[in-house]
Amino acid sequence: MSLISVFTDQIRPDRGRRYEAIIAELAAEARKKREEWRWTAHQVGFGSLARIYYVSEHPDYADLEKHGDAPALFERVLGDAKGRKLLDEANECLVSNQRTVGVQRLDLSYVKEPAQGVAPFASLALFRARPGGQHLVEELLRQIAEAIPKCGEPGSIAAAQAVIGDMLGYWTVRPLQKLADLDRQSVGRALLIKAFGKQEGERIFRSGLEGVDRLEREITVYRADLSNPR
Repeated sequence: MSLISVFTDQIRPDRGRRYEAIIAELAAEARKKREEWRWTAHQVGFGSLARIYYVSEHPDYADLEKHGDAPALFERVLGDAKGRKLLDEANECLVSNQRTVGVQRLDLSYVKEPAQGVAPFASLALFRARPGGQHLVEELLRQIAEAIPKCGEPGSIAAAQAVIGDMLGYWTVRPLQKLADLDRQSVGRALLIKAFGKQEGERIFRSGLEGVDRLEREITVYRADLSNPR
């Protein structure tokens, strides 16, 4: 079972530069010291701005526990005193922060081959199921994953389900090499109609939406300067 840990930081608009300077210093020092906790940073470019996701993958909960939490990381990388000081300052730059843990849902994904590096952009869809409607959301995601190769569209899609945090939450990621890739990718209703025909595509989409409480789509930008990638 592969776990995905996601820290979501919503940054105060007036403190963005200082916040990024702190995280860039942390990431640079982590890369220099070959810190074992590896993560990638993804900033929302279209959607809810001033939001950054920090994503790390772990083979199990033992590995997740081994790396500790954000205070442990700051102190390990920057030293006790400086780490505590900069973490406090970074937190003062935030409107909110949260940590979610999810599991990969390969049965709801379409991945042609292992990713080579981190994509510069990604199309991110955030789903929250209605209570009791998880099976409808999962069937919608399964059909979307099936539709991509069926209609010959480029790219892949990876799905995950929250197991710590909002237990009704799912998300999907479609990596992009450039924003222009979106010109060749259909989404949602349009993708389903293209793959299954108008009548069946509409039916699948309507049925899936009956299980959805909230749906949001964002485009994220990879921030190498804020990352400590593998």
